[in-house]
Order: sequence, then structure tokens, then C-alpha cells
Amino acid sequence: MMKVKEFLEAFKNKYNALEEYGLNMMGLYQEFDTHVGEELTIGVGQELEPEDDFIPEQCHLSIMHPFLFDNRKIPKFFMGVRVINVVQAPTFPPEIEEIEFDPSGFEVRETPDKFRRYVENNSSLIRSTLHDNNMTFDDMLDAICYGDFEKYQADFEERRLKRLLL
Repeated sequence: MMKVKEFLEAFKNKYNALEEYGLNMMGLYQEFDTHVGEELTIGVGQELEPEDDFIPEQCHLSIMHPFLFDNRKIPKFFMGVRVINVVQAPTFPPEIEEIEFDPSGFEVRETPDKFRRYVENNSSLIRSTLHDNNMTFDDMLDAICYGDFEKYQADFEERRLKRLLL
């Protein structure tokens, strides 16, 4: 079994270059209700102490970073532990967070269209902030949209359809 401090040190060693872009490890959390294979959500666990042993499948690592961050560089899992990737709320641009209402009257934020418009209007800022002048439009969308824009768009549409059906 591995100790929490060994795990956190291994993550930091592998991803410490991302700290200059604002990456911050919040901690390793033991899930209260463990269902292997189900998606974990933040806030449903107890933070583990550095000397604690842990079972990777029953924990998640919570990390935080600013909105303009290359999410593609963060793994979904590290050493068997799910990585929960959180954007620092104050860093969301107003044009992404602005509340809109979809045709059925539901409040929506962070829509795929808002991400597209943000990239169209801020591509120079994104390239500059992420230190990559060769980023394509799709690269920028993936980078700021949780690592995979197409998946985000599909998940967003699925959530929209579920709201309509309930």
C-alpha cells in the first residue's frame, strides 16, 4: 500500500511544471460511498493525511487551476486515482459564466457555443497565456474546455436532453 505523501509527491514530480500555469493540488480524498467504476464528484470525501495508506480506486485527487489552463495536460487518472479537475471560480470569464436560458426555459452556463465564441475572440490571449503560438482553434477549445471539447459538447447535450425529459 502507498502513503498519501508518496502519491502526492509522485504527482507533483510529474506535473510540477504546470504549477507556473496555476496548477494547485488541493488534496487526496477518501470517498464516503465507494462504487468502483462510477464517476466521482468533488466534495463527497474526507481529506486524507500525509501518513495515511489509501486504496487508489476509493479516492480522488482534487486539483485546481485558473480558467486559462491546458486541461489536456492533466490525466483523468494518475496511479489508479481519479483526478478531479476544478477551475478556480473567480477566473471564469464573464462571457462564459453569464446565465442564459435555453429554449425550454432552463438556466445554462458554460455552453459549448460560449466556449467557441471565447476562443474566437481571445485566441491571442489563450496562445500567449499557455505559451503555445501554434495552437489551432480545436487545440484551444480542448485546452480550456476540460481537455476534450467534443466530449464536453456531447455531455452538455446529454444533460440538456435529460432536463427536457424529466
